[in-house]
Amino acid sequence: MPPKEKRRSKQKNIEIKKSQGFVIGDFATVINNFWDEKIIKRFSFEQRLGFVIILVTVIGVGLWLFLSLKPIQKEIMTGEFRIAVVNFYEKGENLRDDIGYTIASGITIRLKDDLQELAVGPKVEVWGPDELKDAIVGESSLERAEKAESLAKEIHAHMVIYGVVEENENGMQVIPEFYLDTQGFHEGSEVIGQYVGSPFSLPGSDSPSWQFNFDKQMQIRTDIISSFARGLTFFAVHEYDEALSILQGIEEIEGWQDNEGREVLYALIGFAAGKAENYELTQSSLEKAIAINPDYARPYIGLANLNYILALKPFEASQNVNDVDQTLLDKCFEYLDLAVQSPEKPPLAEAETKIHFARGQCYWLKTFTGKLPNFDLAVSEFRQVIDAYGDGANPRVYEFAGESHARLGLIYRLVGKLPEAAEHYQKAVEILSPIPERQAVYQKRLNEINAELLRSTP
Repeated sequence: MPPKEKRRSKQKNIEIKKSQGFVIGDFATVINNFWDEKIIKRFSFEQRLGFVIILVTVIGVGLWLFLSLKPIQKEIMTGEFRIAVVNFYEKGENLRDDIGYTIASGITIRLKDDLQELAVGPKVEVWGPDELKDAIVGESSLERAEKAESLAKEIHAHMVIYGVVEENENGMQVIPEFYLDTQGFHEGSEVIGQYVGSPFSLPGSDSPSWQFNFDKQMQIRTDIISSFARGLTFFAVHEYDEALSILQGIEEIEGWQDNEGREVLYALIGFAAGKAENYELTQSSLEKAIAINPDYARPYIGLANLNYILALKPFEASQNVNDVDQTLLDKCFEYLDLAVQSPEKPPLAEAETKIHFARGQCYWLKTFTGKLPNFDLAVSEFRQVIDAYGDGANPRVYEFAGESHARLGLIYRLVGKLPEAAEHYQKAVEILSPIPERQAVYQKRLNEINAELLRSTP
């Protein structure tokens, strides 16, 4: 057979593999052989090594540029005031996809826009659901508030805005909630676990009116939540006039009804007014809160404290103990009794501890004016506040605990027990370190007592 015919015969006998992996493998082998024979062997070993070094260098530089230019997500917040907005907890099988994210994202956008308009005040850092992936899950407001507290401590947030969106027979309802880190800001605990406005309903996501109703309701709520956040920001840094102005502005937001949690707003307006020494506004605002919701405990405590302050004012002016207004002082106890009986006490707001502290002050003043035989009742109330603090186990009441130690220091000083007085003033100084102005007052009194003790030592 001629050579040409032999070659054709051999080609017919070639077996074609059906495996794709086999074919690809053979093709890779051919390319590798071509590269090795036609290219690589043209270069010396040193040249080949140089190419490898250049390749590794290029890859390394590219990787470094990628990592250096990529935004780094911080582990903790570092702004002067820090607000975290978390995905809302979704309860229900037929909710629109990512509805919890949609709500949280809308609040974040509105909050950032509102804060950009502030020319004065603390620099506020806001993290939204893109930075905080997980919702705060819990079947009760208390459980959710406790988890919000843990998150706040983990990322160093001062405020966490979270909540629930749950399916119901008409579609869904949304419940916004707050958590505040209350170090130096015990009035802010009033909104812990509380929704601002009652749960508002929305039609199901398959309804043609869903988007319109959702946008309308969320605009109202994000306005409210944003304003609360800004007002509480100024409250927390002791800018009470600015806080009061912002909180009062919330009253003008259209679409928020009196039966939708306005009692919390009026309570906070009352507290801010009290800090700003606008006592008429304090009283009228707290009375508005009670008129809306007589079962809400905190306004009664606020009115008790207000009457204590007003009862003490004449004495501060004259330094005559007989000028203490006993009628106003008696009102303190009446309001505290109403607070005890009120069933609505916000989760983690420590209402009972606040009642003990307020009652202790009223008992102290009653005894100081000679209306009670001794300070035993006052001492008992202040000690219950200190027990609630638990030597730091419950930091939410640290300010009340520090002030209770100071009141005990005053009582023991009045009865001539100077070592006990010094001990309690020392505790007050230690606990109230986050509030330098109060710490300085009690440090001065401690120094005076220690000087007295030195003079009396033989």
